[in-house]
Amino acid sequence: MLIGIDANEANTSDRVGSNVYSFELLSAIEDLRGNNEYIIYLKEEKQTDLPQERKLFGYRVLKPSFLWTRWRLPLDLFTHHPRPQVFFTPGHYAPQFSPIPTVITILDLSFLTYPESFKPTALRQLTEWTKQSALNAAHILTISQASKKDIVKQYNIAPEKITVTYPGVSSHFRDPISAKAVAAVRAKYQLHGDYLLFIGTRQPKKNLPRLVEAFNSVTQSLSHSVTLVLAGKTWSQFTTEKTKPLPNGVKDIGFVPDQDLPALIKDSTAFVLPSLYEGFGIPVAEAMTVGTPVIVSNVSSLPEITGRAGILVDPHDVADIARGMTEALSLPAAKRVQFIKAGKLQAKKFAWRACATKTVEVLENVASRKSA
Repeated sequence: MLIGIDANEANTSDRVGSNVYSFELLSAIEDLRGNNEYIIYLKEEKQTDLPQERKLFGYRVLKPSFLWTRWRLPLDLFTHHPRPQVFFTPGHYAPQFSPIPTVITILDLSFLTYPESFKPTALRQLTEWTKQSALNAAHILTISQASKKDIVKQYNIAPEKITVTYPGVSSHFRDPISAKAVAAVRAKYQLHGDYLLFIGTRQPKKNLPRLVEAFNSVTQSLSHSVTLVLAGKTWSQFTTEKTKPLPNGVKDIGFVPDQDLPALIKDSTAFVLPSLYEGFGIPVAEAMTVGTPVIVSNVSSLPEITGRAGILVDPHDVADIARGMTEALSLPAAKRVQFIKAGKLQAKKFAWRACATKTVEVLENVASRKSA
């Protein structure tokens, strides 16, 4: 079977969120091998760390990149042969017109839940193009049952047309993390003593003002020094919030490259994500994998992802966020071990190979229905 994949989300540096999903899924699909042939479509020359070309796995770069999914990609799908039997977009934007069935991934609908987070132009595009892609798709993939419910509700799409394929955790999070690696990360980011860790893009749904306020109240009752470390960057499509100067004890280290994350997360006392909305939350699964207790919101997908392995808090209640952090910081040794064991067990549910296998199965089924 010949399968086309839009890999533009993966074809970037400093990957976060949807970029990580697309890159890891593409890599896992290539690693499956099998008898399918893949054409990987790009609008720019490929990044060097994307899977290498081989006999059944090739790249097709289409230029110019302007409004690529609206005209350049559709033009090629209509005119170039051999034509894929199914086209997969691991993001919201399928080709506007397509002679073959399309499958898309919708990670979440945060732009509908928190429209104030986005610049008007980005919001309009996300809203219009995602809806068009969803309604025209032969099938939709998403990354949690919570996101599936949102898609059914927002677009009135039949549940059987949507398949949940949980993201995975990169293999290097399962490798042993040495004391040397931890020391190197501490030195690089100038970290001292115990710290709680937040990782995420800077946008309103991440709930950073309440997190910082809650942490500030926690530190007033602690007998030892603890730092709240904020890692992540702001994407250009998000509005820029007016931020107050960070209080003492809160350290912003900006974007952290992927190779530093396992040691950074492993060495933290706890990972905290009191987000108002998450489609999945890959850093939560990464934290559970390396044996770090997690504090997460009791809304959207996060209880689904952590199961019984997380400390759940009300993201709208500063006092409850503080309660969760206090609990994590004061866990008795035996209780901490229980959280770590439960987290590692829960994290085993999330594997990129399983995600890739299920994704390819959906693509094959869609193509088979079309050809029948």
